[in-house]
Amino acid sequence: MSSLGAGGIARLREQLARPELPERYALESEIGRGGMGVVWRATDRLLERDVAVKVLAEHLADDGLAERLAREARILARLEHPGVVAVHDAGVSSDGRTWYAMRLVRGRRLDEAAGTEPTLGDTLRLMTRVAETVAYAHEQGIIHRDLKPQNVLLTSITTRGRQSCWFPKVGDFGLSRFVSDPRMTYTGCPLGTPAYMAPEMATGASDAAGPAADIYSVGGILYECLTGRAPFVGQSPSEVLRAVVETEIVPVRRLRPNVPRDLAIICEKCLAKSPDQRYSSAEELVQDLQRFGENLPINARPASFPVRCSRWMRRHPWPIAAAFLMLLSTCGIVGGLIWHQYSLRQERDAALAKYQATRQAVRQMLPVLDDRVFAIPEYTELIRRQQNVALKIVETLNDAEQTAESRVDLARLLLDHGSLLASIGEFSDAESSLRRAVQLVEAVDSGSMTPEVAGVVVAGNVKTAVSLSMQGRNEAAKLILQNVVAIARDASTSKPDSYAALDRAAWTLHNLGNAHLALKEYDQATACYSESIEIRQASLQLPSVSQVEHKNSLGRMAETRVNLAVCLMVQQQDERAAGIYELAISDFKTLLESQPDDVELLKSLATTYLNLSNITVADDPRKAIEQCQQGIEIGTRFVHAMPGDVVVRNDLSMLYGNHALFLRELGDWEPSLKSAQHAIQLTSNAR
Repeated sequence: MSSLGAGGIARLREQLARPELPERYALESEIGRGGMGVVWRATDRLLERDVAVKVLAEHLADDGLAERLAREARILARLEHPGVVAVHDAGVSSDGRTWYAMRLVRGRRLDEAAGTEPTLGDTLRLMTRVAETVAYAHEQGIIHRDLKPQNVLLTSITTRGRQSCWFPKVGDFGLSRFVSDPRMTYTGCPLGTPAYMAPEMATGASDAAGPAADIYSVGGILYECLTGRAPFVGQSPSEVLRAVVETEIVPVRRLRPNVPRDLAIICEKCLAKSPDQRYSSAEELVQDLQRFGENLPINARPASFPVRCSRWMRRHPWPIAAAFLMLLSTCGIVGGLIWHQYSLRQERDAALAKYQATRQAVRQMLPVLDDRVFAIPEYTELIRRQQNVALKIVETLNDAEQTAESRVDLARLLLDHGSLLASIGEFSDAESSLRRAVQLVEAVDSGSMTPEVAGVVVAGNVKTAVSLSMQGRNEAAKLILQNVVAIARDASTSKPDSYAALDRAAWTLHNLGNAHLALKEYDQATACYSESIEIRQASLQLPSVSQVEHKNSLGRMAETRVNLAVCLMVQQQDERAAGIYELAISDFKTLLESQPDDVELLKSLATTYLNLSNITVADDPRKAIEQCQQGIEIGTRFVHAMPGDVVVRNDLSMLYGNHALFLRELGDWEPSLKSAQHAIQLTSNAR
């Protein structure tokens, strides 16, 4: 979400006009935009060659950023390496804008080549060269701090007239610094791109980030080359930042089982949360990549299971201890199941009772064993074994009886099993389990098809679809949701007085809207969100709705409104989006009246004010300033309650940043400066 708003974007484009360069350079066309300005294709008339010229944007032409661009040029000039773009010239234009000319790299960015399915050998050669370039920069005392696929340029090299391969060149050293100058920071905000940013940088401690931060980012690029997705994904930069700090990556081989184990180990060592657990130098990473390519044993080894357990228990001692107690308890329950099969019919009730106890133990365990714990394969295997034992027992009962009741019991267990598999990242098996459950239920005669069973089918499919979306597999998620939305709609239509049926239908449509939005199918997303809101409004009017159900429905409706507003903004329907944001704010405020300390509500409300201010500023800067002030008040309450939350600190910093920018546009310099200082202080204190 831009913090400039529609009017600000228009001003930015206007300000990024052609710079007044020396006559030696003839500008031809704009070829890219970066964080500080514009890159132009140009002709060097003196030496008769094509060059790229990077120019500081006019609206950023203050002394600090001008020096930053000049420093980038000096750093590039210092790096004489085939993996770095060479700098030819630098200066200040007649209109006061810093610039530098560099070699024009013909080719494409690594992220633009993502769909070409490179071979494992191509990936290894490419990433070894990137790591070599980073190692060379470190030897020269330079840390990049913003390595990502967009900053790796691929140029085709030829040998004896034949195309050989793509050769990578690392570019955009705008956030780099010298190791000898740890004070070199530019704002209090986290520096870099969230999905590839080391945890120590994601907390805002960019001044403390050393070479290990670059090693982490190289690992992030390698991870995407191997798996087809970034290490962390989310619906917003704030969500990604939270994941970088708090969540473990999905193991490489869980997403791509065909990746060689040693290469996965190399990648995952780079992505360790603690800098001490990564390679001690980029040169060591290069050596391990080379050893892998030569079929030699690599130096990196995975941590042992006890080490991984102790690592997690040190970070979360009470939740993990509780989880182990639950696991041991569940093992006892499942073990007991095996001894109660003397007579299938006589022991049916006893077996199902113990299965229910097993299922309850697993359900209690899930909130404690979050995604970070499921990243440890041994936990995953233990839980899978427990559920498999229960499945075998209930399948045996179903095979013997073949009744509607036994089919429904097996379907319920398969739904639980599928939901659990989705929670631990086993998406393929989860889909298989859920499909089988649906088939079993469809085989049950209509008289035995209870609303509860239909509801579990819907819930299981929605949960699987959400998990797929988190992987970036939005097309697959959409197909699942499209198949199940009819069931949810039918249930809500046939039982319009059932809160549960309306809740499931609205939530299914909400998530289908999310899938459409991710796929840029904006009309379909808008329709799904709108229908979801209509159903929510109907559920709120039910005479039988409880206080808890009313709060739940109002909160989820507000979430849907926010997503609908985002969708409308993308379609440039700002006026309608602003109205939807206002309704969401009203919903959140209503909920806060009875839950004034609910941190999730505070977080959502602050973010909504941030988004709304971006729309309002184009037509009414004063109103946008008021919205920022309201968001700041709410966000400050959250930060006081949860001082360590990186995501909300970032949102609050952006609210202060908007406040400062909008005040500056109106000429209110003193309060603008104070808000800017608050924005910097917020993130610089996030350690």
